[in-house]
Amino acid sequence: MSLYEIIAITAFLLVCLILYLRFSLRNLIKNRTLTSQDYLWKLKNITDKSEYDIFQIAAKEKGWSKDYVEKDFRRYLEDQTLPVYVKQFLEDGKEHINAYRCRGGDFFNKKAFIFFSLFALLIIGGSFIFCLYIYPRIYPFDLPGGKA
Repeated sequence: MSLYEIIAITAFLLVCLILYLRFSLRNLIKNRTLTSQDYLWKLKNITDKSEYDIFQIAAKEKGWSKDYVEKDFRRYLEDQTLPVYVKQFLEDGKEHINAYRCRGGDFFNKKAFIFFSLFALLIIGGSFIFCLYIYPRIYPFDLPGGKA
């Protein structure tokens, strides 16, 4: 095997390893269970309302006063603990929250990933073809230690 073939095979295996790690990480993120904090963040992005507004809506639905909302929201800002009525509100709406996608779009956009993967493959493949086949024909050279 020549040096160029070893480099090409190593690069191919490296790309395969990177793709495998990327997809396995994606599956780990996708399959993990969401916490109440995650559902609050997701609902905030879906409805385009602030967390305080969601606290107000949850308190109104569950029958809590505004004084409790102010106190609980301050506590949420300090130590990120959700009050019981917000957790119940999020539990009741889990199916509806999961049915919608966030407004910001999906971080793992499949079309963009496929496009950039193929584009990178084209660039890497083109550079290998250029280095291995085209450039040596334009500018012939000998390896060190070769016969002159």
